[in-house]
Amino acid sequence: MIPKHIAEEIKVEREGVFDKTQTREFLGVSKNQYRLLEEAGVLAATVSKGRGPLVGGEHAQQELEKLVQRIADTAIPFDGETVTLRKLNLRFTTDKAGLIEAYQKMATGALKPALDSVSGKLADFTFPKTQVQHILKRHRCGEGWTVQEVARITGWKEQCIAHWCDAGLIEHDLGSHSQGLSRIITPEALAAFQATHVQVSSLAKQLDTTSRSLVKKLDEKGIKTVGAFQDGKATRGVFVALSDLVKGLDDLLVTPVAEKSK
Repeated sequence: MIPKHIAEEIKVEREGVFDKTQTREFLGVSKNQYRLLEEAGVLAATVSKGRGPLVGGEHAQQELEKLVQRIADTAIPFDGETVTLRKLNLRFTTDKAGLIEAYQKMATGALKPALDSVSGKLADFTFPKTQVQHILKRHRCGEGWTVQEVARITGWKEQCIAHWCDAGLIEHDLGSHSQGLSRIITPEALAAFQATHVQVSSLAKQLDTTSRSLVKKLDEKGIKTVGAFQDGKATRGVFVALSDLVKGLDDLLVTPVAEKSK
């Protein structure tokens, strides 16, 4: 036998504490998202401490409400493309660590939801898609670019860029990727490559000739080309180092600055 008021207090406390299933339903998230939110530490603050006897569950409803309201309070007007928290899962990106970072920024207010989306469940809050993708990219690549991004910037073929990286022509780092490792190229590395090499096809176009003809003339002068990539029957990605190009020009006279002053 226990006093009736104690039983009533236990009943009230039990009603205010959610188990995992109730918590997922309250937030509107999936099982996988729930686990990721826990791993990110977003739900850690909602764990009920000092619970009374016979009170189970992992999260206090009041604390969950505070969490949702705190995120809602950071909302801003936004008219661009957005993505709901419900869709921010391992189908959206295979980068688990990056996804966890996005959740953490959401909880701290660094990633703000759109103002018109915060009246419902947390899973229905929408966030600027470009900001989400930027967080994922920074986590994966730092300040560098992937081969695909360099291809979009320069117009070069992805296969050629990957070949030049593997050949040691473009300095790069290796980053994690859903299918293994990816090559990460910093803006400085790309600029250094472009400052020291010229693409034969671009040079041939300026000289109103063909790449094949220009490669033949360079070869006759003993000027080596680099970076050739076989694409079917075609040879692509041929570069020549500017230093080798200058050394091979017989009619170029370089006069030391000291001699000019005499």
